[in-house]
Formats: sequence, structure tokens, C-alpha cells
Amino acid sequence: MKNKDIILLIEDINIIPKAKEVGITTFLFPIKDYSVGFNTTYDISEIKDDAFILINRNLTNDDIDSLKVI
Repeated sequence: MKNKDIILLIEDINIIPKAKEVGITTFLFPIKDYSVGFNTTYDISEIKDDAFILINRNLTNDDIDSLKVI
């Protein structure tokens, strides 16, 4: 049987150590100014682990240029 990878959506950055204890090593972070519908969003500088970033809003050309900078 093949192992399944689990990606955990982070709503509270303090749960990461507990998640790692149970074998979750990949995380999804909603990014400030680029994600909507989340109570908590994160600046790129707050992300210290292997992670994917979540962007779920429409972006203008200017937004994309700003995103490239960060």
C-alpha cells in the first residue's frame, strides 16, 4: 500500500509541532492580502517550515507584480 501525503491547512501556527509529532510535514498557509475567507492569514516571513502558500482571490497585474516581490 502506498503512503499518502497529508497537507495541513494552518489556521493556528502553534499546532505545527503537534502535527509534526504525528507525521505531518507539509503545511498550507493562507497568505495575507492574497487569501480570503480565513480568520488567520500569514506573512511570508512567518513561514519557517516546508509549505505551500494559499492564494484564493482574483489578482490584478499589479497584485501579481507585488506578489513577485515577496
